[in-house]
Amino acid sequence: LTENQFTTLFKALQSYYDIHPQCEIAIEIDPRVNTNTFLDMLQQLGFNRISMGIQDFDPKVQKAINRIQPFESILLLQKELKTRQFNAINMDLIYGLPHQTTHSFKATIEKIITLKPNRIALYGYAHVPWLKSHQRLIKEKTLPSPEEKLNIFIQSSNLLTQNGYNAIAMDHFALDDDELSTAYKTGNLYRNFMGYTTQPAKEYIGLGTTSIGFLSNTFIQNTDDLKHYYNCLDNQELPIQKGLNLSFDDQLRQHIILALMCHYQLNIKETEASFNIHFETYFSSSMPHIKQCIKDKLITMENKEIKATALGKLFIRNICLGF
Repeated sequence: LTENQFTTLFKALQSYYDIHPQCEIAIEIDPRVNTNTFLDMLQQLGFNRISMGIQDFDPKVQKAINRIQPFESILLLQKELKTRQFNAINMDLIYGLPHQTTHSFKATIEKIITLKPNRIALYGYAHVPWLKSHQRLIKEKTLPSPEEKLNIFIQSSNLLTQNGYNAIAMDHFALDDDELSTAYKTGNLYRNFMGYTTQPAKEYIGLGTTSIGFLSNTFIQNTDDLKHYYNCLDNQELPIQKGLNLSFDDQLRQHIILALMCHYQLNIKETEASFNIHFETYFSSSMPHIKQCIKDKLITMENKEIKATALGKLFIRNICLGF
């Protein structure tokens, strides 16, 4: 979108919604293309959280994933953001990319620490060329082994936590004074399909093509076909492509998975009371998985509570798979 289009769109949103003066208004920007005039516009419109994808600073890795953005350009962009009073900055990194090693990625983490973003998301790369055709351009032999990938994550986590960051649930890190750190420490961390959040909103509205909303325990996704999208709007129809109404079983499993992913523990007694079930009976098919996780020292299960161990926190997705 041009700056004029962007401003028109945002002012249209302002005309339909009363936006709270202290509302968090976040946007993901592309560090390679954003101009100072674009940043000025974001500041004038009231944006106050900026997120950007870094992935890796190693030139060899950047070339392999076709995302060239030198450290110096990110440093300059961050200075421009700070000048405009953007004091909430998120940076995304990805481990498991082509040519990455523990040694090369350590250099990236050390550079990120000097930038000191408020939050860091450290995502594992999922190589699924049968789902994402552009990944076919990546040669599998250039990817780090599963062992190397895990070592990259552990090393990165240790470096970040040694330099002022709190590890937040699965793959996020935040400075001690950040709202996300506070929410995690006080048990008020939430998660939706977009990621971790301090906002307990149970419903949200997705606008635009492909966007996802969640209302009354139902996921709704808009069409990805722009022509069909416009036709629906012209005919006063919602441009919905698909949806999913969560059953009782879905809602129960969602509750358990979110508890484990946000807090690394599940209060079985409270879950039984909230959903009127007997846990071990309802999840009899999951009990072999739970027992295996206990045997592998990923979790403990005592006094009607499941808790992830330090090792289990690294494999929380695997634990949740049992549900």
